[in-house]
Amino acid sequence: TTPDLCSLRRTCKRTEAWLFDTFSHDFFTRKQFMLTELSLQTLIDISNHPTLSQCLSHVIIGLDNYDDSRPPPHFNQDAQANRYRAGLADQFTLLSTGQDRDMLAYAFRNLPNLQTVGLRDYSSGGRVRDNGKWHSYGAITIFEETGVRLTGEYRQAATDKDLRYASRAFSSVLYALGQSGARPPTFEV
Repeated sequence: TTPDLCSLRRTCKRTEAWLFDTFSHDFFTRKQFMLTELSLQTLIDISNHPTLSQCLSHVIIGLDNYDDSRPPPHFNQDAQANRYRAGLADQFTLLSTGQDRDMLAYAFRNLPNLQTVGLRDYSSGGRVRDNGKWHSYGAITIFEETGVRLTGEYRQAATDKDLRYASRAFSSVLYALGQSGARPPTFEV
């Protein structure tokens, strides 16, 4: 399992070195992020890593987002409500200032083996390890901290706001690719 592999890697430097190729292939060939500062900063951190930046060839941008138009369900604690409101404010600032595009461009520029960039409006069931789903980096943490799953899965009738967000994310990714000079052969929507 993922926790067992991570624990084993931490036992000693020799074990870490021996498992690094398997670990990097399983966890850093394809990653899904969302347009939040934490998620995009993680993408940047990976792109700055001398070895992991070489592994990451498939970047997916999930459409997970905080939604201020639909009231979130009842929060169990004030801390949950405060965390959700802070995340909503942070995402608004990130998008309204164009910082998301700058962060994406920086990361794309530093991924020499980038082959595929995708935009996804769902959590894929195709993850083999631990029989899990592919979620955007940070989405599970937000759920654990707030009790709210971010919107972004548009299987039902999408609202105008949902479509505007998807359009905004699409243009941000294309802009960032252009600014970075990255030319992945595949772009998935």
